[in-house]
Amino acid sequence: MADRTQQNQQESRPAAEDGRAPESPTKLGRGSWMGVLKRSARGFSADNLTDRAAALTYYGIQAVFPAMLALVSILGLIGHSATQPLIQNLSKVAPGPAQQIFTHAIQNLQHSRGAAGVLVIVGIAIALWSASGYVGAFMRASNAIYGVPEGRPFWMKRPIQVAVTLVLVLLLAASALAVVLTGGLA
Repeated sequence: MADRTQQNQQESRPAAEDGRAPESPTKLGRGSWMGVLKRSARGFSADNLTDRAAALTYYGIQAVFPAMLALVSILGLIGHSATQPLIQNLSKVAPGPAQQIFTHAIQNLQHSRGAAGVLVIVGIAIALWSASGYVGAFMRASNAIYGVPEGRPFWMKRPIQVAVTLVLVLLLAASALAVVLTGGLA
């Protein structure tokens, strides 16, 4: 894999060094584009990107249920007045069975706030752990693409994955909050 990366770098260097490199991608000729497409296809195949995409999809889907558990638990803690507009919007968007499942889950958690509190903690912990699996798969795919071997042991790598996941979740929450608070501006 590292040999392929070095080979691609060596192939691209002479054109850049001797002034034959185009000024922009729009200046590339038909033959150059064919070369780009062939190198891209070879790289795609050599790095097993189809398998890596499947792994990312798997971890992404695996993280959905714990995230929904955490979200529904948080909504159960918020209170009836805050969740009623959400339930109404959900009835407009979600299909019948999904709408009923979420509506019943939110209403049941509102009646038992103690269970909602425990489920928030458990749901957030499981959601972070599951989503960190996605971040780990992304890190492995990036390492493979760039030909960089992973030198960190599991006990160092996993906390980094969880921390990156936590930062991403906080940024996503801040973005969602900004959209909600700005309303018509967004």
